[in-house]
Amino acid sequence: AFETPVKHLHRFGGCLGTLKIYPDRVVYESKEMPSDSRFWRYSEIQNFSQSERYRFEIVSFEDKFGGPKAYNFQLREALPATAYDYVWARVYPSKFRRDDRLAQPGNSQTALGKRPATEQ
Repeated sequence: AFETPVKHLHRFGGCLGTLKIYPDRVVYESKEMPSDSRFWRYSEIQNFSQSERYRFEIVSFEDKFGGPKAYNFQLREALPATAYDYVWARVYPSKFRRDDRLAQPGNSQTALGKRPATEQ
């Protein structure tokens, strides 16, 4: 899993925690405010973005709100492009993507630049 410290932004203020990226889900865990902790399966994420270097947003449908809800995070460290690409490939899967190793957390840029040989 990839982990990065974040601040979950509220209307006023926020709480500190950790954003964790797993193969099947994204998790926000707050020891400071455990009631704010939650997870999203990739299939539940309608949209996500990184509008600024230290901002990350996840949008999912929430029954209790009757529609989409945005969760905004202030990153306390820069999010590596490989982690962003990893989430992108799972939220927006493409039937044209052939390389499942694409942008897995921990992959070096060199490894990502190499494509496997096509199977015959």
